[in-house]
Amino acid sequence: MRQRPRVTDFKSGAKAAGKSLWHGWKDGITGLVTQPRTGYQRHGVLGGAAGALSATVNVGMKPTVGMLSSVTWLSRGTYASMKKAALTFQLDETHSSHMTLGFASSSSSSPTSDYEEQEDESEI
Repeated sequence: MRQRPRVTDFKSGAKAAGKSLWHGWKDGITGLVTQPRTGYQRHGVLGGAAGALSATVNVGMKPTVGMLSSVTWLSRGTYASMKKAALTFQLDETHSSHMTLGFASSSSSSPTSDYEEQEDESEI
């Protein structure tokens, strides 16, 4: 079993996608040798035959699964980067909306006072 990668941005998503693709191909190719050998060691000739049959199916399936999961990891990385960028942009907007040419705006209302006024109106 391999550990799941932690995806926090596009770079880590691309790295996880590359590893997923690599492991899919590697496991598919090496399975041609390891699965029949393991089957033979556990169950004899019939186990070896079953391992060979399983390996021929997996040689096509594992690379396909690796390619599909690499798309998933890359998408997760893209989503994480977009989410970070949107959050950063949102924080920049809230800080810059109260500033005018580097000076604090002269309006007396702040986001908390607006909320308190709305709360008082709802009690009526």
